[in-house]
Amino acid sequence: MVWSFPLRAQGPPLGPAAGAPPRAASLSTPTAQEVEDAEIVAVVGETPILAGEILPQVREILEPSRSQMPPEEYERQKRKLLERLLKQRIQLRMLYQAFIKSLPEEKRDEILKKVYSQLDKKFYDEQVPDLLKKSKAKSAAELDQMLRRFGSSLEQQKLDFREQTVARMMVQQNVKRDEEITHEELLDYYHEHLSDYEYPARVRWERLTARFDKFPDKAAADRAIVEMGNLVLRGVPFAEVAKRYSQGSHADEGGYHDWTTKGALVSKVLDEALFSLPVGRLSQILEDEQGFHIVRVIERQPAGRRPFEEVQDEIRKKIRKERFQKNLDAYLKKVERETYIWTVFDDPDNP
Repeated sequence: MVWSFPLRAQGPPLGPAAGAPPRAASLSTPTAQEVEDAEIVAVVGETPILAGEILPQVREILEPSRSQMPPEEYERQKRKLLERLLKQRIQLRMLYQAFIKSLPEEKRDEILKKVYSQLDKKFYDEQVPDLLKKSKAKSAAELDQMLRRFGSSLEQQKLDFREQTVARMMVQQNVKRDEEITHEELLDYYHEHLSDYEYPARVRWERLTARFDKFPDKAAADRAIVEMGNLVLRGVPFAEVAKRYSQGSHADEGGYHDWTTKGALVSKVLDEALFSLPVGRLSQILEDEQGFHIVRVIERQPAGRRPFEEVQDEIRKKIRKERFQKNLDAYLKKVERETYIWTVFDDPDNP
């Protein structure tokens, strides 16, 4: 399983967490959305996960493009996204249940009451203001109404926050993170990944351009680029000439181009000139499909490799990240082996 704690790339995950009170029964005929939300899409331990815990987030993600999809494609995308997000929800739920099981049974209710009290305070103090800002809602009541459009609510957001925070706590307590990494291990990693630290030749440069599509003919474009070059030779600052007369993509910035690697330009004519001209000297007039150009190299660096001394801290972070992910995967597999898990997508007959 892929591990993720999405404290809402699209806003907080929607839907009730484990231990959440059941939805209030409606006295009226349920809507199609309510029926859809009531589907059991997974069971973790002895706790069902309803589609309504995930579909609000799915609907919110798909809402901007819904009008552009045929109904059958929208349903297909919705089911596909539901399956992907369900994996994340299962991980959260099984860690949440592992936390519950880790508590002494005789003190479980007392401990949970204190934990929920602390988490709820944090939710209202920190998460709600952030949600209000992101949603541009003026009040918690307005935010709640916005969430209900997709089948969620502020209460369900709070329950999800509990579950996510508890899951993070379980990871922090059970997965090693800051392991010691020796100098020898850093060197070994560097030599095994030398290609990652190689870099191509690159230049910082500036350009004057007379585009063919801005003049009645090539002769007029040629006269314009000649005049721009002469102004620079007469002492007018390059950037001033570029801003006033050039038609290149960076004319507003004085014709300046930041570090550009060899082979990165579409124009082979310009690419060849930039990596052969003496630094600081104006080029001759260059012609490509776009127009006439004069370029000047400000600084050029040859291809090379970043030294070990420069990248060892970066390597240390990479090794720690890789080791943490390995330890995390092992821990998740252990918890998964100890937890009964079923999903509707396990059924080969399920569309």
